[in-house]
Amino acid sequence: MPWKPAARLLSLAVLLAVLAALPIQAAWAAQTAAQAKGLSPAETIERLDRTLLSAMRGGEKLGFEGRYKLLFPVIDTIFADRFMARFSAGRFWRDFSDKQKRQYSEAYLDWSVSAYAERFDSYNGQQFDITKVDTQGDQATVVSTLTRSDGKTVDFTYKLRAQEGRWLIVDIIVRDVSQLAMTRSQFTSILGREGFDALMTKLAQKMQVYSEELSS
Repeated sequence: MPWKPAARLLSLAVLLAVLAALPIQAAWAAQTAAQAKGLSPAETIERLDRTLLSAMRGGEKLGFEGRYKLLFPVIDTIFADRFMARFSAGRFWRDFSDKQKRQYSEAYLDWSVSAYAERFDSYNGQQFDITKVDTQGDQATVVSTLTRSDGKTVDFTYKLRAQEGRWLIVDIIVRDVSQLAMTRSQFTSILGREGFDALMTKLAQKMQVYSEELSS
């Protein structure tokens, strides 16, 4: 998704909300990781779909923060977010200090969860259906079709790899566009032109845009 301009950095309210939720999120993530072991590729995507539907049904009642807390442990444990963060930084990853790698990886995860919390925010009868599963060795492809209330459909093609005793999502293809490749293109362009601090600032700005309802 192209970058949109934002006037402010991550607000104090968002920082406090995220920091306050960290112990709870860590506990949820540990529990969710244990539950995810033994799930097939299709079951892994079904778990994500169920959680997205719960966030959508919760909508305004949950608010951004509630949807974020609901989604965080699932996304953190069924996405290969650390691999995806490294891949998205391209050749610049090796130049990051250890501190920068930690900061960037944490920001990448927060940004990813926030994007889902912002986009899946209302329910109008939508449903997900697994329409294709292809497993070859330690890699799998699962297509989940979202049917909207108007009958139109969108296919989410998930690429998964078997890691750490469970299936982890490494990429999502929507309308023939790899979300991971698009993110890498955006991130490496910013890193090449403006550097690490600029990328962190832009991620913070995106978080601000996504979470504005917290301060509304």
